[in-house]
Amino acid sequence: MTIDNFLRQLADKIINPLIAIFVGIALLYFIWGVIEFLAQAGNEEAKTTGKKHMIWGIIGMAIMLGVGGIIKILQSFFEPGVGIGGGFLT
Repeated sequence: MTIDNFLRQLADKIINPLIAIFVGIALLYFIWGVIEFLAQAGNEEAKTTGKKHMIWGIIGMAIMLGVGGIIKILQSFFEPGVGIGGGFLT
């Protein structure tokens, strides 16, 4: 097994699924914030907590999608002939 194959398998079998899982967790955190915000419309403290959950959910999704994009760019840079398409971000 060459280092290229190892890195490709590492990205395909471990890193990409982890990114997808963490994006899903961040999405659930965001949805939890929306529900909290809407369910506690009369309670300002609960609304503030819901807003914070929504913001952190969006930040988490942006970070994980950014990491996925950086990984794809690095793969295309270090592996000639490999385009950016394919994998998690397509």
